[in-house]
Amino acid sequence: MKKIGLIAGNRKFPLLFAANAKKKGCQIIAIAIKGDTSPKLKKLVDKIYWLKLSEFQKMFDIFKAEAVEGVIMAGQVSPRRLFSKETQNSPELRQILDSLKDKKADTLFGAVAKKLEAVGLTLLDSTTFIGEYLPKKGTLTRQEPDFDTWEDVYFGLSLAKSVASLDIGQTVAVKSKAIVAVEAFEGLA
Repeated sequence: MKKIGLIAGNRKFPLLFAANAKKKGCQIIAIAIKGDTSPKLKKLVDKIYWLKLSEFQKMFDIFKAEAVEGVIMAGQVSPRRLFSKETQNSPELRQILDSLKDKKADTLFGAVAKKLEAVGLTLLDSTTFIGEYLPKKGTLTRQEPDFDTWEDVYFGLSLAKSVASLDIGQTVAVKSKAIVAVEAFEGLA
């Protein structure tokens, strides 16, 4: 795909995606969320449209008008904003939120994906164009972990899967089979 739509939330992920997609020769049309998306994104994309959450419906119109072929969602929209008065000013977004069985991130993103597909847009895998940044299988440190460290790894992996299944976060830190940190719903700072 040569023309990609980017729904850009906060943090570095949208910047990383845009920079790498440009290197691959793609044209990037970005929807930047006012109050969440970094202004640095402007330098990395071909066009950028700054929208409020209440302007949710405009996103689909922009992607259609720009003849976008596929769309990626990258970065977080602040969870507090998703359930604020701001979203109540968008009938379309309010309708989506009201129709959900729960308000977990996977459920919400799934509903947005269905809306994208309903208007003829294809949702792309968020790791498209950033494969070189994904960790490879195996040991990532200089030193192979010892038995106790592997015990912590497996203990932490089990906890991380449980936390992720609850849609709270995806990261835990452990030391000697003790939990020392857990990523919360709002993510890591």
